Amino acid sequence: MKNAGFTIVPGSDGLLQNTKEAIRLAREIGYPVMIKAEILVFATAGGGGRGMRLAKERDKFGKLLQAVESEASAAFGNDGVYLEKYIHNPMHIEVQNTLHILYLGT
Repeated sequence: MKNAGFTIVPGSDGLLQNTKEAIRLAREIGYPVMIKAEILVFATAGGGGRGMRLAKERDKFGKLLQAVESEASAAFGNDGVYLEKYIHNPMHIEVQNTLHILYLGT
């Protein structure tokens, strides 16, 4: 979507390589940020926030990052994580497994 020129939520371009990169990126994006596990398979009812933590400030970021990595490893067999800017009260629009782009606005 980014390459197609659409507005996206700021975040990592892929999995984070290390804690130093995560801290730098969180500072660039601006707190609060959401730390999210790389989940390859989702339950149809949703994951209930599993593998996600909201970091509102830098002081707690490292501990939350470790918590997400540990939970993701235990629950999903993969400790990969990425970051995205936390959006308070968003409108949820999700598109999965499609070859067409449907743009619903920013």
